[in-house]
Amino acid sequence: MPVSLSTLRILVLEAQPLLRHAFVRSLRELGCQHVIEAADGNEALTALQQQGAVDIALCDICMEGMDGLSFLREAGQRQLAHAVIISSDLAPDLLQTIGQMVKLLGMQLLGELAKNARPPNLKRLLEHYVLPSLSGGLHPPPSATQK
Repeated sequence: MPVSLSTLRILVLEAQPLLRHAFVRSLRELGCQHVIEAADGNEALTALQQQGAVDIALCDICMEGMDGLSFLREAGQRQLAHAVIISSDLAPDLLQTIGQMVKLLGMQLLGELAKNARPPNLKRLLEHYVLPSLSGGLHPPPSATQK
């Protein structure tokens, strides 16, 4: 049976409260019912250990405390996230390096999302996770310039 947006378990890891709430609101508007939110990597790991793994982690990279890179390393090693959307305004070459790290950790990279992204852009990235079960094939993640 194909995965739908309503059944996806999604973590929103974003340091800035207004952005975090905007991402959560956008996900709910898209029909996502299982959304976990965290302000830093430690909070995210604790939530995932208590509530179980997520399908997708929408992950900020630059945070106080445990940053996004450290979180991704831990989540990948513990198999707490299956796929990642990177939420950052970092330089494209740095995002590409982070994307390679995500893949090496065994997680699917769905793409990058600008901090000011609109719900249709978020939905397009989510569908990169949903579509493989519908079509039987993987679609390449969008580049950092496709925001």
